Amino acid sequence: MSTDALRAFIWDALAFESTISVLKHCVNAIKAWHRRPGMPAPADGPGDYRRLTNSLAHFQGTPRRMIFPLHARAVRRLLLLPVSEHAACGGPRGGCRVCREFLHRWRDCLLGAVATLSCSRCAEAGALQSCDLWVDFDLEAGYQRWAGGAALNVKIRKNDQFRQGHQPRLGVPRDPRLHVVRQLLAFMRAVGNGPRPGCTKRAEPQCPCPVCPPLFPRSADRGRSFDLSRLPTAGEASAMVVRALGHVG
Repeated sequence: MSTDALRAFIWDALAFESTISVLKHCVNAIKAWHRRPGMPAPADGPGDYRRLTNSLAHFQGTPRRMIFPLHARAVRRLLLLPVSEHAACGGPRGGCRVCREFLHRWRDCLLGAVATLSCSRCAEAGALQSCDLWVDFDLEAGYQRWAGGAALNVKIRKNDQFRQGHQPRLGVPRDPRLHVVRQLLAFMRAVGNGPRPGCTKRAEPQCPCPVCPPLFPRSADRGRSFDLSRLPTAGEASAMVVRALGHVG
């Protein structure tokens, strides 16, 4: 069977309102029967199967699952993002292009690391505001051993029926280079998106703060600045994670 014949079969199956799981089983069975005698299978080129199955999701109204293979080694590389070597400069505020580009790459890597460490989805990590980072949250409760850590206030999480949110913790690593809380604080100082006066987050942790900017702001002016006026969408946060994986290889 050729790839065009396979697409024609799928179009006919869609007319009978076949589900995505049934169509995937059919495609996998067709490809398996072609491979068994050593014949070339349809839609067997690089990325053909993924493009085919993703297109089926649009017809059936099922959103694409945003899953990234982030493991411990990947998170370590994200937190060890190096700055490109260049001459002495005045930093991003002094107009250094290399430092300015590094801030955007650093934002991408921090988002990927924080989303993985807190087991958050792209939409949940992208919806974090700077006031959702509660530094020394457990220390304030009297737990001295957790000094230097922080809690992330995730306002809404999947299966959260009572909308009480969730507060995953970011601990202190043995390697100070991997201290994600310090990196987040340094990033906010460099970008200027720290909590603002009049913040209402601690009084109403389940509600968006009307004055504080996003923790991971969108890029603006073609990567020359950050947009602190609104939160990134789930798709934009997903694109940041994809770019972060490309930054670290």
